[in-house]
Amino acid sequence: METSAAPDGAKLQLSLFYSMINDMFEAKKFVDEVKDAYSDKYLNKWSVKGWTKLLDEEESEEFFEKALQQNPKEIDAQMGMAKHYEKIGDFKNAVEVLNKLIVNSPNYTPVLVEKMRLLLILGGWEQSVETANRILTQKDEKNIDALAQVRK
Repeated sequence: METSAAPDGAKLQLSLFYSMINDMFEAKKFVDEVKDAYSDKYLNKWSVKGWTKLLDEEESEEFFEKALQQNPKEIDAQMGMAKHYEKIGDFKNAVEVLNKLIVNSPNYTPVLVEKMRLLLILGGWEQSVETANRILTQKDEKNIDALAQVRK
């Protein structure tokens, strides 16, 4: 398939697709073809590169930091940074990043689910249940993760 003339946004979409099907060679190839400063309403090169590195068990922090320098409120980069901290076992920093994201994007349910899960890992049982109840009452009454947490 000829993709050299494809727009940068399409290459980032391809990179995400290949990451999800675990073809990291192709994912990295496409993200590396994108201009360094590329960012649009939906995608940022550095955020996508961070996710491809994270999913391939490589160092990803610098790429999420670059994405956040371009747009400090970028949800994808903030979630990636939280996942990076989780991966290295720094759960408290992961929760801190998620708390900032909750302030900036209070209607984004996945961040609450991640926070609930990390609080459980940290032994914050009551906070985890409170977060689960918040998800169920304010966001998504049928959220499977939150339902599982409150029924434990």
